[in-house]
Amino acid sequence: MLLVIFYMKPIKLNLNFPKELKTIFGIISSAGGECRLVGGCVRDYLINKTPVDFDIATNLIPETIIEIFKKNNVKVFPIGIEHGTVLVVINKFNFEITTLRKDVKCFGRHAKVQFTQDWKEDAARRDFTMNAMSITSSGELYDYFDGQKDLDQKKVKF
Repeated sequence: MLLVIFYMKPIKLNLNFPKELKTIFGIISSAGGECRLVGGCVRDYLINKTPVDFDIATNLIPETIIEIFKKNNVKVFPIGIEHGTVLVVINKFNFEITTLRKDVKCFGRHAKVQFTQDWKEDAARRDFTMNAMSITSSGELYDYFDGQKDLDQKKVKF
């Protein structure tokens, strides 16, 4: 039996992240975590629009996120702990940070979730292919479901 594992090679982008976002990436990284931008801000970067809203996904659980940001004297609020989401506020900028997750049971738009360490599994639960893309702090774009191609072709694909 031959087992073939496919690893996606990310595309490297040159992006101008705000200093507050760099602070968030630094705090999560210094705690041993990974994080990436997800959702609409990724789409905005790819169409050369300046993002105004930054959503961040991480492999750290909400309790750890709360602890590390409090330790760094950054305001943090548990706005959706049951779904893995906390709000971090730096210089009046709001950042939602959500733990990687997968849907266990769906109730329309809402779902019971389970935390995961798998970026592709988290991306698979997002609504559109363009919202399933993610960008690292070094500008690496991960696009598991051809969201950039759909965006270029002005297609909205579920």
